[in-house]
Amino acid sequence: MEHIILYIVSDHNMFNYIVITASACYGFQDQGVMIAAANQDLWQGGAACGKYFQVTCTGATNQGVPHPCTDTPTVTVMITDFCPPPGCKGNLD
Repeated sequence: MEHIILYIVSDHNMFNYIVITASACYGFQDQGVMIAAANQDLWQGGAACGKYFQVTCTGATNQGVPHPCTDTPTVTVMITDFCPPPGCKGNLD
């Protein structure tokens, strides 16, 4: 698995870093921000790559997020990665 580590300098000379992992479908090619990883059932050996799914917010999944849904609760996401078990708790991540 390939990784890219980006170092970001803040205004206070402190360093933060972000680890970017290549997606299973597109490597490091930018596919935008409305992307998701499919669970094993949806993945179908990679056949889900590039497919679009509509996702609707029905409520909070974490305590402390009382109103997670926006004015547009349904969005369209593109599958760019695989979410393997047991880490994937739903259909999409």
